[in-house]
Amino acid sequence: MSAATAPITHAPPALWAAARALIGMIFQLFGGPELILAKHMHTRAERKQLLKWLRAGEAWMRQVLLIEAAALPKPNAPSWRHRVRAVCEIKTFDPDKPETWRVRFVCLDRKRAPGARRFKLPKLPKHLHAARPLAERAEALLRAFNNPAPRAKRLSRRLHAKPRRVSELTRHASRARHLVSETDFHTNRAAVTQAALAFNTS
Repeated sequence: MSAATAPITHAPPALWAAARALIGMIFQLFGGPELILAKHMHTRAERKQLLKWLRAGEAWMRQVLLIEAAALPKPNAPSWRHRVRAVCEIKTFDPDKPETWRVRFVCLDRKRAPGARRFKLPKLPKHLHAARPLAERAEALLRAFNNPAPRAKRLSRRLHAKPRRVSELTRHASRARHLVSETDFHTNRAAVTQAALAFNTS
């Protein structure tokens, strides 16, 4: 599994190319989502290394989506529609088909009830960690890259409703600094700074 070429968008092509390269390196080093899951568990050192790359890829992707969101027209009015979710939905989890997994790329954190989780993690020794959460994050990152439009549109609505939350997308920029070229990093910072102005209500 690999990151496809992203559709023509508003962010500089170099930033999308850097995102594709980051995702490609994650899959090259650790395997695709299904291979990450196949390990079942990670040692503390393995988890730390994978998290370093995942967090960098996620931070970069959030900032590119911010640039995309800033280029969209401002919604005429806040959307107050409530989506109905199936609370007790039973769905078979196929470890070999990550495209069927129920995952979500998180741009802006939402509060979750203490202890709430869609699935129950197995009890493991303290030095081991379940692989499934990181496998799902890898799959969510890939989907955000391959289909950015709906995520950018949703992000635009949320940021126009609460502009102060822009800082949540920019505060972890340094996570990717040593994993992308210096030129791409500074191009990204300049584009993100400009994009943030679209949500400045002062």
